Amino acid sequence: MTISISHSEVSPTRGWNYGLTDDDYTALVFCSRTGEKPIDWQADNLVQYIKVSDLRTAYKSNRVIIEKPKGSQEGFETRITWTYAVASSDGKVTNIDKNRIQFRRKTDSRIITLQLTRNSIHIEPIVTIGENIQKNKILTSVTKVSLAVPIKSIGRIFLCVPVQQQFCR
Repeated sequence: MTISISHSEVSPTRGWNYGLTDDDYTALVFCSRTGEKPIDWQADNLVQYIKVSDLRTAYKSNRVIIEKPKGSQEGFETRITWTYAVASSDGKVTNIDKNRIQFRRKTDSRIITLQLTRNSIHIEPIVTIGENIQKNKILTSVTKVSLAVPIKSIGRIFLCVPVQQQFCR
């Protein structure tokens, strides 16, 4: 799973973080298609939050994938991608080592393995061994991920809705 946002190096108002403060949060909500109509979508109950300052830190630390534009048809904008791994189903974390994380799927006890390196970027586990997890929970990340926003530090919250496990702004 990724958060992928277009970014302009030439126009500051087209930058990925234009107008955002370090205290702002991005809310991540998975949506599933429920029918054929354009409005046939159902949002998951799980909402996860990422602080803009953490996205900036990952960006400045080169823990993102930067895809250069091919030409004017893309508006000369770069694509910036933050990488994460999510649980494909409910389960329980059984193993974490330097290369992977594993969880036992609740429905059939099958062990699911997720690698901790994506596109040469190491992503950190944000769960612990023995932790019960639910489908769509972010398990590994290049940033901190929260299930709640601290009241005293709320800036603004921007909703990102994933479509086929891609997030947009």
